[in-house]
Amino acid sequence: MKKFSYSIGFFFAVFLLGLGFYASYQYACSRDPELTDQVLEAENPLHSDYHIKIENEKVIVLLDDGTVYETTEISKDTLPSSVQEQIARGYVIKTSRELYSFLENFSS
Repeated sequence: MKKFSYSIGFFFAVFLLGLGFYASYQYACSRDPELTDQVLEAENPLHSDYHIKIENEKVIVLLDDGTVYETTEISKDTLPSSVQEQIARGYVIKTSRELYSFLENFSS
């Protein structure tokens, strides 16, 4: 009977230890926005790439199906020539974090 109670105590201790590790991992993940964004984008099956185009001398963002995701006030003239060339060839951005970083870099 003593062995049985020690076995139950041992498994209970291992269970609590595992639960503690899991809770600390979840806490760390919730505090790191970069990790959270990657997980959210990976879990979203409807996520599509963002295509950067220039229409009417302004930068616009399109989704894969061609719908306008966002129109900007970023003028073509404010972009460096290398970025203008990339957009002309077809500039695709994979994540929303990269998209907003790109837009933030070139907005006034």
